[in-house]
Amino acid sequence: MINYNSTTGISWNAPAVRIRYFMNDNDVVRLSVGMNLNKIEDVASGFNLGLGYETHLKGTDKLSPYLGGGFCMKATNLNDEKTNDFGLNALAGMDYYVFENVYLGLELGLSFAVNDDRGLYNSMTSAVRCGWRF
Repeated sequence: MINYNSTTGISWNAPAVRIRYFMNDNDVVRLSVGMNLNKIEDVASGFNLGLGYETHLKGTDKLSPYLGGGFCMKATNLNDEKTNDFGLNALAGMDYYVFENVYLGLELGLSFAVNDDRGLYNSMTSAVRCGWRF
């Protein structure tokens, strides 16, 4: 995933696992979990967790656009210095069903979070994903 953060700039993150529960055709509860480990100059590891809601808009038989939001939490350890972020995010995306229950998706998000060290900051995220609906 490619991310932009107003403090650190552009960064790459490892993919996350997202589970979505469709309460009906339009209302979705989502949970995402991700882990990251980077070793370039410094050693950084992280864990993130998100809980949110999506509402799917009227689309076509194959295209399902949606809007959503939720809560996010991220813990990072950079050279034994630990930080925690807590925030809210807003998102917009779409799923294109290639087959009956298999889709490709695009998503853009905007997060506002508070951090132990830097205070309030914002970040933008984008994701290209694939998945299947049970």
